[in-house]
Amino acid sequence: MKRILIGTVAAFALAACGGSEETTTTIAETPPAEAPVEVAETVDPMQAVLAGAWRSDAEKARDAFRHPAETLEFFEVTPDSTVVEILPGGGWYTNVLAPYLAGGDGTLIAAIFDEAAFEGDTLTRIQQRNTDFKAKYAADPESFGTVEYSAFSVQSGELAPANSVDTVVTFRSIHGMMRGDYAPKFFEDAYAALKPGGVLGVVQHRLPSTAAQDPRAPTGY
Repeated sequence: MKRILIGTVAAFALAACGGSEETTTTIAETPPAEAPVEVAETVDPMQAVLAGAWRSDAEKARDAFRHPAETLEFFEVTPDSTVVEILPGGGWYTNVLAPYLAGGDGTLIAAIFDEAAFEGDTLTRIQQRNTDFKAKYAADPESFGTVEYSAFSVQSGELAPANSVDTVVTFRSIHGMMRGDYAPKFFEDAYAALKPGGVLGVVQHRLPSTAAQDPRAPTGY
């Protein structure tokens, strides 16, 4: 607009000074402003999962010690993997694995407590625990996708169909298997479920180098 006004004033001034001389005024056109280009922000899927509202503050506080992103990357877990999680307990890692795999068309198989291995009051507690665990993830499929289930115990069947799984993971549970004399069964079951070249990921606390390993130890060190 400013250019048009200046051009018009200049034309009148020249006409006043030059009498009948014709004056040609060129008005420059201002090109329309281009709309700003929006650049989509890239969000790392794992970091989005770790920040998820379904994870409690207490769970998130453990990230600094358990390093879930680095651990799962080391185990070569990708969003499209098929993963078996052994005895997920309260679901600390399930709350990471389930949404991470759901976001990439992967599959999580939770190998929960085998109810056939218990009886009496213990069976009642295990049944309730399994029911509560399943209900939690069934209630929010938008976040967790569809979690599949198998079971694991000293007498359980296959973890998953043979040669069908990319990764089997177990977090701080090998010592319990050793104490119960069924660690060899676990390794055999995991091997059978894994595809050729699949990964068995084991997290266990490290024993001090000055200490002797006790297979019957009550803790996972």
